[in-house]
Amino acid sequence: MKKIALFCGSRFDYSQQYLEPISEGVKLLAQHYEIVFGGSKTGYMGTVADSVKEVDGYLVGIMPTFLREKELAYTACDEFIEVSDMSERKKTLFNYEDGFIALPGGLGTFEEVIDVLSWAQIWLIKKPIGLFNPHHFYDLLIEFIEQAIEVGFIEQSFRNLFFVSDDMSVLIDRMEAADFENQEVWDLYDKNRNPLASTIFRSHYSLIKENQYHLVVFLIIKNKGKVLLQKRSETKKMFPNQWDVSVSGSVLAFENSLQGIVRETQEELGLLIDENELRLVDSFRDDDSQSLIDVYELETDSLNIDKLMVPNSEVSEVAWFSYKEIMEMIEKDQFVRDWIWKWKLIKYD
Repeated sequence: MKKIALFCGSRFDYSQQYLEPISEGVKLLAQHYEIVFGGSKTGYMGTVADSVKEVDGYLVGIMPTFLREKELAYTACDEFIEVSDMSERKKTLFNYEDGFIALPGGLGTFEEVIDVLSWAQIWLIKKPIGLFNPHHFYDLLIEFIEQAIEVGFIEQSFRNLFFVSDDMSVLIDRMEAADFENQEVWDLYDKNRNPLASTIFRSHYSLIKENQYHLVVFLIIKNKGKVLLQKRSETKKMFPNQWDVSVSGSVLAFENSLQGIVRETQEELGLLIDENELRLVDSFRDDDSQSLIDVYELETDSLNIDKLMVPNSEVSEVAWFSYKEIMEMIEKDQFVRDWIWKWKLIKYD
């Protein structure tokens, strides 16, 4: 992370009990990150700005014109972005930075917190979110979220999308350790392929409920009685250096099945295929893995595998194999899984 947006109040609480933890926490942040905030000189926003400048940090203010015209702007910002209204301010704030931290504040802060959390839930934002919680300020919000999770309005995995601490150094360490940007996100379905309006990180797979499924796609590329197989890269966490079907992978959130297999083929083989050339040969459900599976075939006599973008981080080698050769590989445990046997992925006419 390079830029962190801070949500905070434009007023003080009566006792100003949050003044010291906010000031000290912001000073710590400003020594390592550019600080983006609402641009005001009043309340805790002013405290944020003063704290950043006290340690010679870089400060970016974002404020709508009507507030700036009220002479509420902090004039010592290193960069000031004037926007047309509150909605544009929030959109600019969400798109500009690499992470978000909510400090204690009022309704405007609550709105920003709820918006950024709801955007994260549907993966419009894949950036770390922190709630700075001195004197247990956000305890009731967390309790409310836990209640919504308990009754089913929010997925259990959502609790892993944000971090909470009253220690700013602990909070930022947890946010830095998160790798949301590079994680796969899956849509979830019921057993009949109806979307559940829920998503989940691939790394949170263990949190999928019993009645939830994700969509998996396979492509079998054939040429004159042989099948193209790929050998998984030695850097793969699962089944390194094992042979696998032509292409396989999970469909990402907001993709359909065809879009998923086209993307996976380009990522794994460097091959851009026309989805109109694909034939859906099987579609079924596997309850053991909670997977909905679509199997596609591509029959080709013009594919030059020497021109594929292999090796890469996904695939180390590709080659054509006969059905007999594939069965021998499986018997010798050279094949990645029991997909061939269990799901009969490779069919010969």
